[in-house]
Formats: sequence, C-alpha cells, structure tokens
Amino acid sequence: MEFQLKKQMLVCDEPFREISSQQSLEKEITLPDYCGDIKKILKCAVSVGITNVSLSGERATLTGRADIRFIYVNDKDKLDCCESQESLNVTALIKDLPENPLLCAEAKPDYVNCRATSQRKITVEGSIAVIFRLYSQGRQELAQTAEGKGVQCLERSVSYQELICRKEKMFELGETARVPQDKAAVGKILNVSARAVLESKKAVSDKLLIKGEVYTEVLYLSESREGTLESFSHSMPVSQIIDVPGIDEKSLCSVVLQVKHIAVQRKADSSSQGSLLEIGVGCSALVKCSRIKSTEVTEDCYSVSHDLESSYTVCELSLPVYSADEQKTVTADIDMPSDFSELLDIRCSDITGKMKGRDNKAQAVCSALLSIFYKDRSGVPAYCERNADFTLDCRLRESYENLRCDFHIQPADVEYKPGNKPGIKMRVGIVYDVYACESVRAMKDVKLSGEKKNADDAALTLYFAQKDEKIWDIAKKYNTTSQAIKKENALQGDATEKQGMILIPCAM
Repeated sequence: MEFQLKKQMLVCDEPFREISSQQSLEKEITLPDYCGDIKKILKCAVSVGITNVSLSGERATLTGRADIRFIYVNDKDKLDCCESQESLNVTALIKDLPENPLLCAEAKPDYVNCRATSQRKITVEGSIAVIFRLYSQGRQELAQTAEGKGVQCLERSVSYQELICRKEKMFELGETARVPQDKAAVGKILNVSARAVLESKKAVSDKLLIKGEVYTEVLYLSESREGTLESFSHSMPVSQIIDVPGIDEKSLCSVVLQVKHIAVQRKADSSSQGSLLEIGVGCSALVKCSRIKSTEVTEDCYSVSHDLESSYTVCELSLPVYSADEQKTVTADIDMPSDFSELLDIRCSDITGKMKGRDNKAQAVCSALLSIFYKDRSGVPAYCERNADFTLDCRLRESYENLRCDFHIQPADVEYKPGNKPGIKMRVGIVYDVYACESVRAMKDVKLSGEKKNADDAALTLYFAQKDEKIWDIAKKYNTTSQAIKKENALQGDATEKQGMILIPCAM
C-alpha cells in the first residue's frame, strides 16, 4: 500500500497578549466664580472614558477623555467641587501581529496627586494607565493519521473548543432622565458611575441577540441646600443584534457587557431647574463564540519497514467546564477613621482580583476600593478610602488537573454596617468562564526517509515484560506491530496484564 498522510486544521482560541502604555496628566484648574474658596482638599477623582480603539498597521490607538472632579471643603465648611476635562490619545506599537486580530483596551488612573497653590487654584498631576489586549485565532495544521509502508500510528481522541469568532461591538445609549420629586434638584455633580448587566443572550443563524440593562448612579450636591449630598439612580435598556458569522443555536457564546464611557450633565433648560439630566453612555459587548469538536491526533509514529522523519508539537487545548453570569452579595470588615462621626456616602470605585482553579473548585480573590465621605466629630465633611477584601467560590461537577479561569467583575451597590466592628455588604456582578486545559503532543508532519535494514530476522523473540507495560512501546522497540503482539499472546488491552514472558513476532 502506498504511503498516505492525512492532515487536519485545529482552530483554537489563542491566549491574549497585553501591551501597556500610559499618558501623563498635568492640569492647573482655576475655580469658577460660583465655587467657594478652598479650605481643605478631600479628593481629586479622575474617571476615564474610552470613545475609540483602533489598530492601524502595527500601531494601536486609544482615544477618550479623562474627567477630573476636585472635591473639597470650602470656606463655609461645606462640601464643594469643580470639574475639568482632559482629552486622551494613547498609542502603542505591537509587533508580530497575527492574522485577523481583535484589539480591545481598558484605561484607568495609575496615580493622581493634587495640591492647592492658592485658595482658587489647584494643580493636578498623574498618569493614565492603558492596557491594550490583542486576541487572535490560533490555527495549527497537524497530521491526523498516516497509512501504508508499514507505518504505525498511536492515535488519541481529543475534544477541544474550536473558536468560531471573537468580536467587540461598540454602541451608544442616551436618555433624558428626571430626578424624582422626593430628591433635591441637582447642583454640582461629584461622581458618576455606571454598570452594564447582561440579562439574556440568544444565538441564531449568524447572529447573537443580547438584552440587558445599564444602571447609572449620580452623586451630587443639592442645588437648594448648600453642601448636602444626594444620589440619583437611572436605568436604560440594552437590546443589540450582533453579526457573528458561523454561529447557530448550538454554539457556545460568552458575552461581557461593559461601560466604556459615561457623560451626565444638567439639561440646558432653565425651566427644568436642575430636575432633568442628559445621560449618555458608551457600551461594548465583547463576544466569544465557539463549538465543541472531537478529533483524532497522532501522538507517536513509526514504520516497521522504513525510517521516518517526523516532527511534533504541543497543542494547548481547552474545554469549557463552567460558565456563569451572576449577581453575588459579599461582606467584609473595614476600619473607619478615628474621627468618624456620621456617614455621608459610601461606594465602590474599583475592584481588582485574580481567579484561579484547582481540582473541582474555582475561586476569585478580590479587593474593593471604597470611597467614603463622612462628617468628623466637629461636623466638618471628610473623606477616606478603604480596601475591602473578599472571595467568591464556585464548585465544579468534576475535578480537573489544570484549570484556567477568565472573569470580569463590577460593583453594584454598597451598604454600610455600623457597630463595634464596622463592615459593608456589597452586591457585585461577576461573569466567569472556567476551562479544563490539557497539553497534547501531536504529530505535525512525517516523511519516509528510506527502507530499514533488519539486523534480526527471527520469527519470534522472547521478551520479559513488566506489569502494565505499554504494548505500543514494546512493538516500537522490536519493530513490529501492537496488533501482532496482542494476537500472539492473546492480550486484550493496551498494556501487559502481569509480569512475565511474552512472544514478540516479527512484522510481516
């Protein structure tokens, strides 16, 4: 039989590459006339919004805006603030680009320092950290099997996640919101935050339908009661159709819904008197769609009649074993300042964490940064930041040797629990995907390099085998076939059943 080599293409999800960059932030702010003089600086808050991420050649570019809000105690011992903006344009060079890459990015303040140079001026210095993430589709051509010329292949069945498509869709939402009648009219805005929650997803032919909600929270100073804090919440529905070529109802789809930028301002209408707000939110849906496939790969190969030139590679294959998009409630203890008297506002400004898995358990270890406004014992507004540490666990149905965990977490709301040991109760939204990973040795190519010269023409060879010794290894060593050894010795499995002599027949 003539030599034949059958090949196949494995399409997998490549691990993303991260490229870091930054933009310095230097700003001198002069207080407008409607702001009081600076008595004590409480916080300089910088929020970063991304409007566009692009890739041109090997150059990645992020554009957006940094909103700077300077919060302080004025000369009347009241909370006061002013705001300013700075445009962002951050680039990074990315070498060795893969075919059809997907570029995503996130940006947040690395550090921010501010100081008052006078009662009417503030100098802000800082840095915005940007992380570009490059996703790509990994394609590996492998030898599936080879036949003819006495070639023997050790094949193995593997299942893996074949990537269909990964893409990101950006979209804008906007509404005019009315402040409820039981809330004071909006004066100055101190903080704006938003979170996107995925409620449902449905894959149909070449399209993915997603629905969700974007929740916006505004912390502001009352227009009528100077220095008084108020908060206002508003929600907007999300409904998007995303074109994803190649998917159908059986596809596995993961969606991470994120807020990329947000802008809130009082409606420019004197009749509304601070009761209407214009809310604009930029969102993204990061989509990954795949299917589970099974195939045969060749782990080892030899010929009983010819010498071979073979090349091998190691394939990193993964299978999804757990996926969830959930709302969780966590608790944590915090230490309040010694001069704490009355809470004015508490919220989570950032959550960082890592997720790892082992055996049948995956765990996210997180730290939440809390921003706290309060009154000290003399009744003057003050500010502090505290870290709240917590863990989130999920149990898997089975145990696995090697797990990889991807997750995205965002805060929902924070409730302060006073007492001898103060603490918080916080709701968080978490999206996690857990994969069982396996490194598989697979043959890439094989060629005949000439006929073998047989030194031993014996019809049978005696061999003392150990218990559980692999038949394949014995056959390869003695240049025969596994089937011949099994038939000669009436063996059923792929390994010897006990220690003892076996007969090794010559390959015909």
